[in-house]
Amino acid sequence: MIDEIDLVPLIVEHSRWRQLCVRLERIADALPAMPTRIEIAALRCQVRDIFPATAEPPAFSLHALFQNEGSQPQVKTVLDGLRERRFSRTVEAQDLADMIAADHKRVCADTLGYMLRAVFAGWRESIALETLALLLIAPQRLTAAARAVLLQHMPAEAADS
Repeated sequence: MIDEIDLVPLIVEHSRWRQLCVRLERIADALPAMPTRIEIAALRCQVRDIFPATAEPPAFSLHALFQNEGSQPQVKTVLDGLRERRFSRTVEAQDLADMIAADHKRVCADTLGYMLRAVFAGWRESIALETLALLLIAPQRLTAAARAVLLQHMPAEAADS
């Protein structure tokens, strides 16, 4: 069974991603006014904290939750796709943070807005897809409390769709 306590690391991780998305969206909404050096430094610290640069990709918590189901070809394909999506989104966030720090004066507002929106939209989509995977891959293994936690933390964007 998957209980709510088993979901805590993932819920915390998703919460951190949401906080980053809020910061990125706030910067995008303020354009064409470019972010201050302080905001850039804070953003870079947040990105490095959430997505540390390592030689190995971080552990993927959904694989651990679905050890039994992970051997099924369809489930393995979904989980591998979600893991690859995380890796791509991580690289995009790291690149964005590095780019605005290095070329702060050379980046135009339109380019920065496009990059910001791509990163926060991608992370919000990843949160929704991972939450849906948890609800759909092995619904019989989710306790009522775990299901309630997942539904409570379902992104508003996904719930409105």
